[in-house]
Amino acid sequence: MDGRGKNNHRATVERRESPRWGAEFPARFRVISGETGRVTKEIPGAVKNLSDSGFCLATNFTIVEELHVLASSSGVTGNTLDLQITIPGRNNLKMLGTACWYDLTDEGDPYRYNVGIRITEISSEDLASLRTFLKQERKARWKSFGNRWLLRLLRRS
Repeated sequence: MDGRGKNNHRATVERRESPRWGAEFPARFRVISGETGRVTKEIPGAVKNLSDSGFCLATNFTIVEELHVLASSSGVTGNTLDLQITIPGRNNLKMLGTACWYDLTDEGDPYRYNVGIRITEISSEDLASLRTFLKQERKARWKSFGNRWLLRLLRRS
């Protein structure tokens, strides 16, 4: 347990390739068994933050039809997630990913778990769409930051 009383279920040390931007939009996933290739039913969730290499998936389930998001029942092979996320103003983006960690969410969160996802497979079209979205978000945030900073500066004068 960590200092907040939560269980920490990290499978690996996370080393993000790209910075993640806060977000909140719909997601769906299926677990694919690393041993048999069996695919579970689709489970709803939400994206909490996002980069072109991964994201935080909020969900109420880490086990779907006896398949865990992290590892197979034997613990020998990892499972894969078939993911679909809905980005505002874009088509649904489809990808495959692996869960790097999971943890309980904070009290009051509408979802029970946060799952760290590393994107392992995505079409070049969906990746380009994702990067365009992230670039637009980055510009909007910097513009907003610049405007707030300028307003503070003007108030001091």
